[in-house]
Amino acid sequence: MDEILILMHRDVHFSGSFSAMLEYYLRDGVGVIDEIDIEEILHLKILEEQSSPFSLGPEEKRRVLEAKEAYKKVQALYQNSQTTLLADLILEEEEKLDNFTEVHLPWLIDLLHNSDFSDPLYPGYGLAPIRAAKVLGVLQKELGTKALFERLLYIGNEEVYLQEEILVALRYAKDFLVSRVQSRPVNQETLAAAMALGSMEIDEELITIAKREYERLLKEGCRDSLLLQYLEALYS
Repeated sequence: MDEILILMHRDVHFSGSFSAMLEYYLRDGVGVIDEIDIEEILHLKILEEQSSPFSLGPEEKRRVLEAKEAYKKVQALYQNSQTTLLADLILEEEEKLDNFTEVHLPWLIDLLHNSDFSDPLYPGYGLAPIRAAKVLGVLQKELGTKALFERLLYIGNEEVYLQEEILVALRYAKDFLVSRVQSRPVNQETLAAAMALGSMEIDEELITIAKREYERLLKEGCRDSLLLQYLEALYS
């Protein structure tokens, strides 16, 4: 499985070159994947040089082709002055979070919600939605806040780093999150908002609100132990 992963990443990100991939991993680029071992890259490189080029199966070839097409679409963003920053955000090794404005919100939100770009095989090595979340947190616009919260609701089990960054990005949105906790009926949004409130700096106002909502939920017969736990942690 590791060999297949290496071959797919080589073909997508390094134009099929083991040498380019090895150089990138030796300098510890931002797209380095923990599951890929440098010695294994070198081993496969030597094997290919001694025999014949490796070949992927139909499914792997399909995924590689889709990722390459995504690269073409990202490169096309450079043809529009308004989306050049977005292309840099995805492709550059160094994070470039400055100079974004409200004009960029639709593209940033699309990138945040595009789960394909959470795949390390895609442009940006799976980091693009994380960077989009960071920018939305910096912009602090209502539309961006709603998008961050919506993305939090369907975060995948393997998107731990994206979840962490969304929680950081929402730290400015206390009023928005409190309104979600206070809304009824109790649902997944209530739980997500309570969790997000736990990631921000606790003040007296938040302590009072959390305790009041906790007691209210108990009176209403709430049985969501995780929700109650999140709220209790805010004031205890």
